[in-house]
Amino acid sequence: MMGPSQGVIELIEELKAVRAVLSVDPRRRLKVRAPRGVLNDELSGRIAAFKPVLANLVRMSKCDKCRSTQFVDVEIHGGHSLRRDCARCGSFVGFPVWNPQE
Repeated sequence: MMGPSQGVIELIEELKAVRAVLSVDPRRRLKVRAPRGVLNDELSGRIAAFKPVLANLVRMSKCDKCRSTQFVDVEIHGGHSLRRDCARCGSFVGFPVWNPQE
């Protein structure tokens, strides 16, 4: 069974493939820029379903220790959560997706 974080990972990969860019405005609202015609109803619905998670991922955009913007997201809890580590220095950055199973 696919965990919730797997759905987020697949969505992010799909957004990268279609050259969509995610950002968060000063009010912490998720913004999506994409080439015209890319954001169909199905893709927009998936973005809406993961909006809080995607906004959290974008906000966690720099390592506090080395300021790198390159990260490694590691699935934990059987794919139900993600742990984000800095790709440069290996420091723990945060949990962009936290959904532990009881």
